[in-house]
Amino acid sequence: MNAVGTPQGRYKKLLEDAIGSRWYYYIKAKGDLVSIGTTSVTFEILADGSVKNLRMTENTTTEATASIALRSIQETKFPPIPE
Repeated sequence: MNAVGTPQGRYKKLLEDAIGSRWYYYIKAKGDLVSIGTTSVTFEILADGSVKNLRMTENTTTEATASIALRSIQETKFPPIPE
C-alpha cells in the first residue's frame, strides 16, 4: 500500500518532491529549450538510496527536455529506503 501515512508512501512522496524540485529548477533555467511532450524514464533505487539503471524509455520532446528529466534524477540525493 502506498498511502501517504505509510513509510513507503512517505518515501515515495519525498522522492517525487525531490525530483520535482530539481526538474522545476532546470525547466525555469532552460525554458527556451523546453517543449511539450513526454519523456519516460526508468530507474532503480537501491536500499542505500543510490540510483541504478537510469535510462530513458520514451521521448516525444526535445533532447534538452529529456536531458532535464535524466539530470533531475541523477542529481537528486535520495535517502535510504525505509524498513
